[in-house]
Amino acid sequence: MKVGRLCHPRSHFVNKALKALEAGTQQIYGLVINGEWVTDAQTIKQETFKFYHNKFREKWLVRSKLISSKFRTLDLNASNELEAPFSLDEIKKAYWNLLHLDIFAFAKHFEQHGRFSPGCNLSFITLVLKLKDLLILGDFRPISLIGCMYKVIEKALANRLKLVIELNIDQVQTAFVDGRNILDGPLIVNELCSWAKKTKNQILLFKVDFDKAFNSINWGYLESIIIQMGYGDKWRRWIMGCLTSARASVQINGSPTKEFAMEKGVQ
Repeated sequence: MKVGRLCHPRSHFVNKALKALEAGTQQIYGLVINGEWVTDAQTIKQETFKFYHNKFREKWLVRSKLISSKFRTLDLNASNELEAPFSLDEIKKAYWNLLHLDIFAFAKHFEQHGRFSPGCNLSFITLVLKLKDLLILGDFRPISLIGCMYKVIEKALANRLKLVIELNIDQVQTAFVDGRNILDGPLIVNELCSWAKKTKNQILLFKVDFDKAFNSINWGYLESIIIQMGYGDKWRRWIMGCLTSARASVQINGSPTKEFAMEKGVQ
């Protein structure tokens, strides 16, 4: 099966890292585990499985939900457009002409049932060295490599979402929307600080920095936001089907660990 790279295609770091992986130059020969230097390959593999299994396990079974009437919502036409039956041209556009009839049949099955067959949403987490001489698992950068069938559905859904996403996103948000730049945020903060100093006005700046934020998103919380933003039941079922069917395995020096179920996160 071909593998899709779940990363930015123009990322110099990722391209360089993947070339190093293919050349076999990014090997893990030892780790600090419980304060001790360990070089046994099987022990490293077992500890890596435990680390990432625990990382993507949802520990909060009950969480508060954000209920608000202030969300920007989709109108009925936009919601229906998202949930329209998949077309053959849409699937061909989302990926490639090769095997498009088989892929279209797969997409129609997902459209009707809202879930993937076992094995179709399995990702391999590859650990990439960010710096030399890393000693603990938390210092590695994980890159997920996923199967092409999931990428087909993901791309088709993303193409639809692009058509309506601006109905949900406020004008003050500067990231993740075409035509806007994430760097506008720091520039605005810098200008605001300069203005406060010159005018001697008091301001309050509140910065929140979540560790691996996209990997910690609670699915129940996400589902409640999707509903409040006006997305239909079918679209919600498709998105939750993509998330809840996800499984992963970590590759250690080319050898995968046991699979584990993902319970949170969207990456």
